[in-house]
Amino acid sequence: MMMDSGSILFLVGLSLLVILTISAPLYNHALKRIRLSSPQEDRRGQLAFTRLCLQAAENELEELNIDRSASRVAEQDFQARALKLAEEMEILKAEEQQLELVLRYQAEASRTGAQPEDDLAQEQELEALIKAYRRGRSEKAAGLCPNCGQAYLRGDRFCARCGEQLDYGL
Repeated sequence: MMMDSGSILFLVGLSLLVILTISAPLYNHALKRIRLSSPQEDRRGQLAFTRLCLQAAENELEELNIDRSASRVAEQDFQARALKLAEEMEILKAEEQQLELVLRYQAEASRTGAQPEDDLAQEQELEALIKAYRRGRSEKAAGLCPNCGQAYLRGDRFCARCGEQLDYGL
C-alpha cells in the first residue's frame, strides 16, 4: 500500500502539532520565569491607572454637581457623596505624587549609574495609601443595582447609571 505525498505531509504536520501541544507546558514553564516588564514599567502602568481613576472620580464629582443643579440629588446626599469623592481624590492624588516621585528617583539613579536603593518607607507609605483607598471604596458601596450591576450608596433611591428604582437603598 503506497501513500501519496499529500498524505505523508499531512501526517508529518499532524505529528508536529501533537508534539508541540504535548511539549507546550515545558515552554510555558520556562516563559513564566522570564519577567516581561521591569518594575519601572510596572510603576508607569500603576501611575497611568491612578490617573485614570482620578479622572473618573473628577468626572463623577462633575456629574454629581450637574445632578445637584438639576435637583436630581438631595442636598444631604450631595454633601455626603461629594465629601467621599473628595477623600478618594485626595488619596489618589497622594498616590500619583508618590509614584511620580519613585519614577523620578529611578530615572535619576539609572542616569547617574547608581543602583537605586529600596526605599521601604516610601513603598510602605504607598501601600498604606492603596489599602486606605481600597478600604474606603469597599465601605462606600451598600449594594449593586439589580438591573445594571452599578454599586450604589446607602441612602440612594435610584441607580446612578440606569435610573432603576432601588427599593432597598434607603
